[in-house]
Amino acid sequence: MKIKYYIVSLFALLSATSCSDFLDLTPISEASSVNYYKNTSDINSALTACYGSLQGTYQYGEYFIALMELRSDNVEDINPGGAAGVFYFIDNFTATSGNNIIRQAWKELYNQIYRCNNVLANSHVVANDELREQYEGEAAFLRALAYFNIVRLWGDAPLILEPIKAVDAVNYGRTPIADIYKVIEDDLKDAAKKLEPSYGSDDLGRATSVAAEAL
Repeated sequence: MKIKYYIVSLFALLSATSCSDFLDLTPISEASSVNYYKNTSDINSALTACYGSLQGTYQYGEYFIALMELRSDNVEDINPGGAAGVFYFIDNFTATSGNNIIRQAWKELYNQIYRCNNVLANSHVVANDELREQYEGEAAFLRALAYFNIVRLWGDAPLILEPIKAVDAVNYGRTPIADIYKVIEDDLKDAAKKLEPSYGSDDLGRATSVAAEAL
């Protein structure tokens, strides 16, 4: 009997509580780059996601060594039949877009570029001028790094410098390597100008002007 009383009391308490604090929120399905970026914290979180892309399985997280080194004399594929031959075809320059490593690396690199473009397009919400320039420099560096890897792996490729929707991607053809390298150079010069040569312990790992100049 007491259990029923407690349940009824709890229900009455919840019913009397305002729902505005936890129910009147924008549905996740409606969140977008248009309404997400409102303050410095949002941009910093978005920039962290840009760095997070580097840890992707098909980037520096694991498979870049296959894409970057397997075709050289530095690494040898000792099991040509393994993984349905995906490494063997990369090693022999016969891989196609159907190769899962190549396909996923392409997706991860352009996802990184998409994230960087969002930071650069919305950095104006950062009120502190010095911090805004730093975030822009970091995003420019990370975008340049992504395109540097893309042109080395594929040559001519789509050049996307602003946030776009997935349905719009089909409208982008392949841009010549020389034009992409020009953008890479411009991004790195911009990053070198806006970034510090080093940061304190709380910001270790962030791109620096030295890293931009080196790349």
